[in-house]
Amino acid sequence: MKVWKKKAAAVAAAIGLSASIGAVAASAIGSQDPGPAPTGDTRILGNGISENKYVPIIPCRILDTRKGYGKFGVGTQKAIDVRGNETTFTTQGGNPGGCGIPDGATAIEATVTAVSASSGGYLRAWPANLVEPNATFLNYTPSFNVGNTGTITLCGANGLPCVANQDLNLKTNFGATHLVIDVAGYYQQPLSANVSSAGDLVRGSRGANATRMSTGTYRVAFNRNISQCTYFAGTATADAGLNGGFASVTNASGNVAAVTVLTYNTAGALVDKGFQVEVIC
Repeated sequence: MKVWKKKAAAVAAAIGLSASIGAVAASAIGSQDPGPAPTGDTRILGNGISENKYVPIIPCRILDTRKGYGKFGVGTQKAIDVRGNETTFTTQGGNPGGCGIPDGATAIEATVTAVSASSGGYLRAWPANLVEPNATFLNYTPSFNVGNTGTITLCGANGLPCVANQDLNLKTNFGATHLVIDVAGYYQQPLSANVSSAGDLVRGSRGANATRMSTGTYRVAFNRNISQCTYFAGTATADAGLNGGFASVTNASGNVAAVTVLTYNTAGALVDKGFQVEVIC
């Protein structure tokens, strides 16, 4: 065969292979049931006092069905554990004891890979306490293992209740496949609180609670040790904030999870004023 004929044959073969793979993917995508629209409060990642912060971790596996549940069949839906350190991670084929993702995490940055799929299909992933969305996270094919990396919101991020150890719903459609999930980081709300002059918590996150100790003296506590963190207290929306005054914030004596906030008038005298405090760790 002449050289130019060999090249033409190779190109034709490549085009044919590409077309066959594309047809499998297109078939899976085109056959998707759109499903119901999400319900409830879906302002997940912007629903705190400020945008959620991203915390990178050493890549860690939370799910490997080759070691755990076995291959997801056609139309299989299952809720998996993502946060905490329960024994469920061993059952899932993931890292024993979990990946150090805290209970307050609102979402994860993860790579989901379909392994040894029996045919083309697609995967949906969504918070375990919400209805199935019509968006697809991953389209897969039996020709090779397909992975996709993205942000996946977890159950409870919008304040609605969850079932223990059921953070994330996974559902395969059409082809059966093994699933592997590796997490590279997670999102969580800031350590922040908006407090009124009376010491009431107007808004807060990360388990925030506030107490007025005496005139112009407040204690704000969170759900973790913040003794080595940086603190900031400034103008808040409550009670016109610190207009005409200022605030200082220090570690709270005897409580590693709390800070003491003092509010002053322009003359430097302690007075009751609303404030915003944020902790950066």
